[in-house]
Amino acid sequence: MSGWEHLSVVVKIDVEGFELVVLRALEKTRVIGQAAKIIIEVSHDNLGPGGVVSLYARMAELGYTEISRAGPRHHYDACFQRLSDLAWLRRSNETNEGAGFKAEPSAAL
Repeated sequence: MSGWEHLSVVVKIDVEGFELVVLRALEKTRVIGQAAKIIIEVSHDNLGPGGVVSLYARMAELGYTEISRAGPRHHYDACFQRLSDLAWLRRSNETNEGAGFKAEPSAAL
């Protein structure tokens, strides 16, 4: 990925129950380290209750937290953001609070 190091990458995973397999494959690349956001279609029917728990646990281990969700309760897109990016936003907001502006995550996914 030479030349891509400065880019912010968004990954969308929609693989009908094989999300953990895809995450393991991504861990072998630089993509997982570059991804500011990862959007995953979460289907309780495809993953089962244990699979959903495992998916969220793995995302936390990789340094991501869910910031939004769109869709019905048992089949939705979950947007995860890298925790280090959220910490940067908090620090930026604290630093710039007196200057009259505030950094916010993008609403467009």
